[in-house]
Amino acid sequence: MHLNAGKVSFSLFLCLLSGVQVQCSQMLCRRNRVPMLGFAETAQFSFQSGPERIRKYARLFSVVTNVLICFVHFQAAVIYILYVATSFQQVWHNVLCRKSNDKAASWRSFGESYVQKSFYVGYNPEQPDL
Repeated sequence: MHLNAGKVSFSLFLCLLSGVQVQCSQMLCRRNRVPMLGFAETAQFSFQSGPERIRKYARLFSVVTNVLICFVHFQAAVIYILYVATSFQQVWHNVLCRKSNDKAASWRSFGESYVQKSFYVGYNPEQPDL
C-alpha cells in the first residue's frame, strides 16, 4: 500500500498544532484564573497577553475565530447534504432506469414522458408500454 507522504506529514503537523493549541489554552487558563477557554477566548486572551502592538486586535480575532468556526461547520454541513443528495439521486436513477435499456435516462425525461402520456385519453400507468 502506497502512502502519500504529504498526507501523512500534514496529519502529523495538525496533531502537533492541536497539542500546542491545547497547551496554550491551559496555560492561559492558569494565567487568567479561568476554568475553561474555547477557541475564540483562547485567541482573545493570547492576543491580550501578547505584544503591545497587537493587543488592540484581541476582540477582533475573537470574532474572526468564531466566524471561521461557523464557516467550517457550514461547509461540512453543505458537503454532507450534497453527499446524501447525490447518493439518493443515484439510487433514484437506478430504480427509474431499471426497466429502461438506456442508462442515460434521467428523472426529467421520465417525468416529461409520464406527463405527456398521462394526458392521453384512456392512459393507464399500470399498463406496460408497447
